[in-house]
Amino acid sequence: MAKNESKIEDYISGIEVSATPEEIEAVQVFSIQLVEDYGYDKNQIQTRPQFRVKARPSDTRKEYPVDIAVFSKNSKNDNDLLIIVECKKKNRKDGESQLEDYLRLSKAEIGVWFNGNEKVTDSDPVPDDPNAKSLDASDPKILGSIIGENEIHLYKSEEQHLNWLECIKSGKQPISPIEIGHRACTICLITHIAMKVPGILKWDPVKERFLNSDTANKMLSRAQTSPYGINAIVNKY
Repeated sequence: MAKNESKIEDYISGIEVSATPEEIEAVQVFSIQLVEDYGYDKNQIQTRPQFRVKARPSDTRKEYPVDIAVFSKNSKNDNDLLIIVECKKKNRKDGESQLEDYLRLSKAEIGVWFNGNEKVTDSDPVPDDPNAKSLDASDPKILGSIIGENEIHLYKSEEQHLNWLECIKSGKQPISPIEIGHRACTICLITHIAMKVPGILKWDPVKERFLNSDTANKMLSRAQTSPYGINAIVNKY
C-alpha cells in the first residue's frame, strides 16, 4: 500500500477504503443505487469486509471476495445471499465470466456486473429438464381440439398497446382492464418488498396496506418530484 494513498469512506460500512477507480466509479455508485433507488436497507448489504464465496466446489476457505453482496435478511449468511455485484472501473469489459462462477458456486439468485457506465444483470441458471413438455393435458385429445364458433372464446388481441388505443376509440373493455393491470402490478411490487423485509408480511388487498409492517408500508411509494407527481396534478385540478 502506498504511503500517501488516498482514502474514502465506504458508503455501506463506514470503513475507510482505498480510493481506487473501481471503488469510486463502481462500488460506491452502485451501493448508493441499491439503497436510494432500489430500497434495500444498508443492513442487508455487505461491502467491507468483503463477503466471500467458493472458488470451486471443494473450496472450504471461500477464496473469492465479492465486491457487493445483498442479502434477503440482516443475518448475512450463505443461505440468505440474494444478489452478487461484480464491479469494475469505467471502460473495463472483463469480469462477466467471474460473475457466472460466483452464481454457480453460491446460493445467490441474481448477479450484476457494473463498471460505472454499463450494467449487465444475470440470474442463476436453472438446469434444463429433459422430460419437460411445453404443454400437457390430462386428456391428450384436448390439445388437438378446435373451439367452435358458438363455443366460448377468449378475448383475442394481436397487439396489447394497439388494443388499448382501439378501446379508447370504441369504448370497449381492453384485454387488460385497469383493475387487472393494477392487481397484477401490485403482486409484483409487494413480492419485491417482501424480499427486502425480514419476516412474514400480511397484505390487506382492500386497503392495499401491509397489516404488520410500517417498514414495508413505507416502501409502497416514494417521494414525488413536483410538478410532475400525481399529487401535484390532482391538486392543480
